Amino acid sequence: NQSKAQAALSDIDEAFNNEDFDATDATATFHVSNMSCAVCTGSVERFLNSVRNEYSYVTNAVVSLPTNTAKVAFAPIDAVNAAEICSKEVYQQLAELCASTVTKGGYPTEILNVGSSSSEEGTSLLDSAARMEQSRRDELHGWKTLLLTSLLFTVPLAVIKMSRMRSENGALSDSNDGTVAELQDVTNGMTEMPPTPLDWTELLLATPVQFYVGARFYKSAYRGLIHGCTMGMDFLVALGTTSAYLYSVIVLVIQILCKYEMFGVHDISIMKLSTTFETGAMLITFVTLGKFLESYARGKTAGALQSLMELQPVSATRVILPTTLMEKLINLQNDLVGDEEIDYALAFEDANLNSIATEEKDIAEVQIGDFLLILPGGRIPTDGILVAREGTGKIKQPSLDSLDESDKTDHGGCAYIDESAFSGEPFPVAKRPGDSVYGASVNQLSVILIRVTATGSSTVLSRIVKLVDDAQTNRAPIQAQADHIAGVFAPCVITLAVITFACWVLLSGDKFDLEERYFKALMSAISVIVVACPCALGLATPTAVMVGTGVGAMNGLLVKGGAVLEMAHHVKTVVFDKTGTLTTGRAVVGKRIEYMSQITESDANSSIGRLISCLPSTVDRSDMALWFACCAELRSEHPLGHAIVNSGRELWGHDILKPVRKGQSGIANETELSILDFQVVPGRGVECTLVGMQERSCTVRVGNRAWARGIEEDANGLLAEVQTDQADEDVDFLRGQGQIGVYVSVKFSDDTDET
Repeated sequence: NQSKAQAALSDIDEAFNNEDFDATDATATFHVSNMSCAVCTGSVERFLNSVRNEYSYVTNAVVSLPTNTAKVAFAPIDAVNAAEICSKEVYQQLAELCASTVTKGGYPTEILNVGSSSSEEGTSLLDSAARMEQSRRDELHGWKTLLLTSLLFTVPLAVIKMSRMRSENGALSDSNDGTVAELQDVTNGMTEMPPTPLDWTELLLATPVQFYVGARFYKSAYRGLIHGCTMGMDFLVALGTTSAYLYSVIVLVIQILCKYEMFGVHDISIMKLSTTFETGAMLITFVTLGKFLESYARGKTAGALQSLMELQPVSATRVILPTTLMEKLINLQNDLVGDEEIDYALAFEDANLNSIATEEKDIAEVQIGDFLLILPGGRIPTDGILVAREGTGKIKQPSLDSLDESDKTDHGGCAYIDESAFSGEPFPVAKRPGDSVYGASVNQLSVILIRVTATGSSTVLSRIVKLVDDAQTNRAPIQAQADHIAGVFAPCVITLAVITFACWVLLSGDKFDLEERYFKALMSAISVIVVACPCALGLATPTAVMVGTGVGAMNGLLVKGGAVLEMAHHVKTVVFDKTGTLTTGRAVVGKRIEYMSQITESDANSSIGRLISCLPSTVDRSDMALWFACCAELRSEHPLGHAIVNSGRELWGHDILKPVRKGQSGIANETELSILDFQVVPGRGVECTLVGMQERSCTVRVGNRAWARGIEEDANGLLAEVQTDQADEDVDFLRGQGQIGVYVSVKFSDDTDET
């Protein structure tokens, strides 16, 4: 497991090292608001690429619509002027200039981070996750407020319109000669001549939706026209809704003139036209609903990256070194020769980790060289090397060449770290002093002390987050084509709408009079614009890339950009070199071999007979090894222990100490069973004493071969040779099939003897 985990982490390092970037370049990350489509991202990129000052300039800008972020790379500072100014100040000024330029262009921009590609400065991952979540909440809250406001006015408006359509159906009939008498016939089915109080009500309800809720679309359309003469999706929304609103206002004004000057009017067909205030209001409401759902979906797709960021602890327990340890470290430093490094394990061999002084520090305050204390079950705050482990002081490290293959990774005296977040291996990895540990991995069983070797953006977790973030930002090749089409999409839609309007006016013939032809033509042109309003073309590809890379990261698969995803459909064969990671991530009991059940009554001695007689009546002889193993693993946190207990609970229910077979209502044993003296020996197994078996007790061991058989180490840390038997052959066979063999042994004791 350890070799597989190390291989997986080596693959991650190789992926980072293969990234194409110049470490001398500086970068900056921004949060950009008010972007709604690919046209907006193109405008922001043009603004950013135009930024420069006398020392440097922007070499590349990439804008991500799903995450509302922009990343820029700055050129190295001019060598002539490099000695005169501070590079950090230059890049900070450039970043501020970028933010102000984009903000003036109509897209409020906030600086998230400024630094070099290899810089260790900047905000912590948790701060980035908090900022991302706050930005998402603010955007979602803004669209939710607009949606509720729009619904508040649009729903009554729609109800009024539908009720009028039913009550006034057929009220306005065709007029033949335009006389006052015929006007009376036209208005017979109406209570009042238009405009009626309901017309004024519709105007009052539609206006807030049009100019308050729709203000965001107007502003975005205005920004696009002023800065670059671009027409995006918001321009289509503004154009379509404004056309419907202005048409209704014009109809309302003409009807007012006709109403108060009608005795001199001979053409009264304008009175047959109705206002369409509900058209623009409902369009804005539906588009706002789409924006709200889009914002909600963005938050979901960004959840994978945010979950990775939140793996980093918020604080760390820093060790306050006593004077004796400081002096010892100084002496070791003075004794170094050449490129030798300090043996920190030697310096802390006599230290009591449970009594050493500590202080809580924010993760941003942790520096390289600090010593951190991690308790069992705690996440390691940042990358480092293992210095000491709670226990017997200096850990013995016998030669691995003297151990057989099955005992190399299970040798005692190790700290165990869960690195499944990086390697995919479900089992903890044994770590000895000097071994590397990684931030966000979980310490398992003992108190450990580490020395920090990397912080900030240099940690493995930060580099994984950067890789995923870059993958979500980098465009797929097909997205460039989609963005190009989106750039000319709005002009094409407007052209089609004009053609539609002209065709209805010119080709409708004598089916409608002039006013009705214009009404039908305008409604058809608005419909063309309305259908084109959703920004699926510019949003679908970046959202798909974001979802794909995010889901892959959550499942341990790092995808380096949209181009990789786009080419994935050409893959015919996938070759995996680490079969141990192709699992569900959860261990299960696959096969059990009960050697006790194979002993006949004639072969069994009296102690074995008493052991069998003390079993609960609901535990069959064929399942006794599993039951004893479950009792020993009840308090274990090891994944294999959980698998054993889960297998037992499928047979006897949740309470292993009170086993109940399915279909049975109780147990036959009268005494209460209990577990005493539970202990975990890292790298070997667990042991407990089971008390209450008819006033007798037994000691159960579950673990590797040497632990279960009671084989002890000699003075050199080597295991004594023991003759193999059928159990060893069976376990070797299981290992050959890629499974893990676990031994179970029981030592039964009473007042007379043990077995």
